[in-house]
Amino acid sequence: MNIICIYTHAGDIDALNKFKSSTIYKTIKECNEFKILEVFGNEIFNKPVYDGNKLIVDCEEEYSALSVKTFKMIKSCVDNFDFDNIIKIDANILDYSKRKNLFLSKSCLRRFYSDHKIKSIIFQNSYKSYFGTHLIRYVSEESFKIWADNKNIKNINYNKEFLGDDFPSFYTGKLYGLSYNFAKFIAKTGEYTAYNHKKNLGGAEDVFVGRMFSKFYRKDWIYDKDWVADCIDSVQNC
Repeated sequence: MNIICIYTHAGDIDALNKFKSSTIYKTIKECNEFKILEVFGNEIFNKPVYDGNKLIVDCEEEYSALSVKTFKMIKSCVDNFDFDNIIKIDANILDYSKRKNLFLSKSCLRRFYSDHKIKSIIFQNSYKSYFGTHLIRYVSEESFKIWADNKNIKNINYNKEFLGDDFPSFYTGKLYGLSYNFAKFIAKTGEYTAYNHKKNLGGAEDVFVGRMFSKFYRKDWIYDKDWVADCIDSVQNC
């Protein structure tokens, strides 16, 4: 079984409903190998709460806390389900390729965030231990701060997090997946890093997952034969 975690929040209901009316969602729902969870955050709870197909994790529902939300989402899945993979999808992914983007060209957006690409990531015959629609090899301190300013996120301390450590490669948070074993590793060892990302990196949750994979697998994992094609594709097309 694969768990589809649709990442959303109370202010994003229109995007959630649009995704749920898409052919992608309908195909997921018709397939017996997927379990669907709509993932919200709410700090009034002191533990994750399940309400039908909704998972409400016990954290602030704000952008700068997303690394904690993702950690708690993954841990709750590990604690409560037997599964092969978690596939995390932002509810607003279907509109992403149409938005203006500070860092990605229109051709890059069309290549990595098209309906065809999204389907190819979700519906695979064989999944890697970490996979996604768009691999980012590296983000400089300057680019990271531009991203934070655009999101109105303060108190970024890039050097404190990465002094003596490399910035990790990662799949963007719009759509990525992780195996049970990798998810279990995050559930056991990722809490400290998740809260540090909230404190120093504006809660960058996709970077958090990529960083954890560097610890789970190895730092230079993008040059392994299973990932090098994704790396080349990203470099050549963005």
